[in-house]
Amino acid sequence: MPLTSALHRHNDFFVEGHAKISFISALAEGADRMAAKAAIDQNIDLSVVLPFEAMAYEEDFDGDVSRSEYGSR
Repeated sequence: MPLTSALHRHNDFFVEGHAKISFISALAEGADRMAAKAAIDQNIDLSVVLPFEAMAYEEDFDGDVSRSEYGSR
C-alpha cells in the first residue's frame, strides 16, 4: 500500500501545523533529571509519572541535594 494512501485513510490521526512535543519522566536521579531539565530549558512540557507516592519516592534519593532538586520540580 502506498504511503499516501495510508496517510489519507488515517488523516484523523494527524493535525495541521506543528506537533506539540511533551516529555514524560519519573525524575529519577541521573539521566532522567538531565533529560527533564533539557526539556524544560527548551520550553517542552514536562509530565511527571511517579512509581509510587511522592514522599516515599523522595526518601529513596541519595542525599539532601537530590531531594531538594526533586522537590523543586
